[in-house]
Amino acid sequence: MNSKLMLSTIAILSLTIAVGVNAAGQGRNMVGNNQMPTFVEMDTNQDSVISLDEFNAFRADKIAQKTEEGRALRNISNAPMFENLDTNGDQFIDKDEFQNMPCNTNQRGGKGRNKGQRNAS
Repeated sequence: MNSKLMLSTIAILSLTIAVGVNAAGQGRNMVGNNQMPTFVEMDTNQDSVISLDEFNAFRADKIAQKTEEGRALRNISNAPMFENLDTNGDQFIDKDEFQNMPCNTNQRGGKGRNKGQRNAS
C-alpha cells in the first residue's frame, strides 16, 4: 500500500513540475518575442533617428527570425508603414514619432473582445 501511495505522489509531483516548467517557458517566449522594439534596437547607427533602411532591415530581421522559429507571421499586413510613422515627413523617425507609434491593439484600450460594448445588465 505504501509503495502505491508513494508512486502516486511522485507521479503527481512530477506532472505538476512538468506543467509548471512548460508554462513558464511558453510565457517567457511569448513576452520576449512579442514586445515592442525599443528605439535603440531600431536605431542601429545610433544617430538618434531611424532611417527607412534601418526600419526595413529591422523588420526583415524580425520576419526572418520568426520564420526560422516556425512562428506564424500574424498581423504582418497590419504593421505600421514607415511613411505613417514619419509624421513630419523628414524621411526619418525621431524619438517623439517613435513614442507615438501605434501599440499592440490587444493591450489596454485596444480592440479586444467586447470592447466598446455596453453591458446588458
